[in-house]
Amino acid sequence: MKLANFSGILCLTLACVFAAEGATKLKLKDLPPAVRKSVEAETANATIIGIVREIEDGKTIYEVEMKTNGRTRSVDLDPQGNVLSTEEEVAFESLPAAAQAAILKRAAGAKVTRVEKVVASGRVSYEATLAGKGPQTEFVVGEDGSILK
Repeated sequence: MKLANFSGILCLTLACVFAAEGATKLKLKDLPPAVRKSVEAETANATIIGIVREIEDGKTIYEVEMKTNGRTRSVDLDPQGNVLSTEEEVAFESLPAAAQAAILKRAAGAKVTRVEKVVASGRVSYEATLAGKGPQTEFVVGEDGSILK
């Protein structure tokens, strides 16, 4: 049942990504050669879920959603095929102790339903999703446990 719920949430999330203003759903063959080469390298042991081209702040970004070993992963690339950022679902236990402590403190009894490791511009952060009595909540902590968002 949990897997079915997760699959439903994943599909809904992807639908929102694809429906975002300026987002165009693509196939691997539609990508520019440099982007396609990077995508093929990033997804070598993964199943591609979807590829979109978005315009963010006037810049073209290619976002690739994939599944590896049962976990979701997302990679953003520029038109030259350079990786701009990655988001990867990770086990809570794999986080640094300071990040775990900050998430548990902020959760205040709510259930941590998902944690993603985000790497952008060489910086690592962790996006936690909580479910409790109210609406689902997301926030971001640094490796040192600082609340970033």
